[in-house]
Amino acid sequence: MKLHAQTYGDPQNPPLVMLHGFMGRGQSFAPLIPLLKPHFFLTTLDLPGHGRSLFSQTPQSLWPKRFEDAGRLVLKSLDEIEIKSFFLYGYSMGGRIAQQVCLLAPDRVRRLILESAGLGIPGLEERKVRKQKDDALLANIKTAGDFRRFLDKWHRLPLFCTLWDSPLLPGLTASKQKNNVTDLARALKVLGVGNHPWFGPDLAKLDVPITYIYGEKDARYSQEAQKAIEIIPRLNPAPFPGASHNVHIQFPAQAAETIIKASGLTP
Repeated sequence: MKLHAQTYGDPQNPPLVMLHGFMGRGQSFAPLIPLLKPHFFLTTLDLPGHGRSLFSQTPQSLWPKRFEDAGRLVLKSLDEIEIKSFFLYGYSMGGRIAQQVCLLAPDRVRRLILESAGLGIPGLEERKVRKQKDDALLANIKTAGDFRRFLDKWHRLPLFCTLWDSPLLPGLTASKQKNNVTDLARALKVLGVGNHPWFGPDLAKLDVPITYIYGEKDARYSQEAQKAIEIIPRLNPAPFPGASHNVHIQFPAQAAETIIKASGLTP
């Protein structure tokens, strides 16, 4: 399977690889790109089942079957555009895959920047229950109207509480509607939270610097951030008081500043 990649900026700048969240695509980082482009050579990837990286356009024998396969696909895509050593930023689902990439190739990841991404579920039984929920999440969506109603309900989750009445919400919904639901469902079977191995102890062993961005209004991922701090004492937390789950959409300038500082490019 080949992941669709888009690059921005001067190739002489330090490479920054950006991995989007569930139902997103590389273009989901549009608010950040003009802010980061002066500092980095940016690469955005469409994750499997999202944007232009479709299962439906790939022979089934080449589909990723395990979480690790998705991490290897990211590394393969970067090899093809000759990016060897890079800063790595991942939001939500993209943050989970970024952890896998870091564990597969810690010598290539200069710094890991996570936004609203858990480190996995330690208990096998709890992970199994969550995987069943992930697999069933999109099962009843048959029409475009069904998908629109699903997205309305999705964005009413407490994770997104600061977006409920935001003018940003219609644009987010419209962008996610461009995805193919069948491909998203296939992606969840591989990339969902229930299929995410418990990476906490392994990440704690690495020397790669880690920054964790999260919105303080997002109760769930505020807790995930605290867990991450306990497991990885060197982790640098970056809380955003007025944000919920999708920090970089709500506060792009501040998120970009945090990414630049986390990269060590500024004092």
